[in-house]
Amino acid sequence: MYDINWYYIALYIPVIGVVFSILSIIKNYLINIIDLKRMKIYQDYETLAEYYFDKSYTTIYKDNILVFSVEGLSPKEEDIKDIQHKYLELINTLMGDWMVSQFVKYYGDKHAFYVNALTYFDSHYENDAIKESAINKQMQEG
Repeated sequence: MYDINWYYIALYIPVIGVVFSILSIIKNYLINIIDLKRMKIYQDYETLAEYYFDKSYTTIYKDNILVFSVEGLSPKEEDIKDIQHKYLELINTLMGDWMVSQFVKYYGDKHAFYVNALTYFDSHYENDAIKESAINKQMQEG
């Protein structure tokens, strides 16, 4: 039969513990490096999102919102919802499926991605509406 030498087993247990501790320290170090790289990537994602959101907003504004301004009307709530839907479709078209999937991963889910896109749209639409009303007021006074 085999004779178990408990002396060697007792020596290997602390060595194995030290090896696992070193591996854990290395793993944590690598995770920190990856997190720093992710922060840089997140800044790049934000810049890229800003580009696509702005490009889509500019196109939608020229094609759909400016029409209301020229006619001197303000879009109704259902028109705004339709324009927002077109805006999200344009973002999907410009980005493509792969880029959209990357942004969905970045934001956590598709709903969060679309909420951020619509927040961008709403803030710019409100700013444009405020500018337009100020210009109309000045034109009426002058």
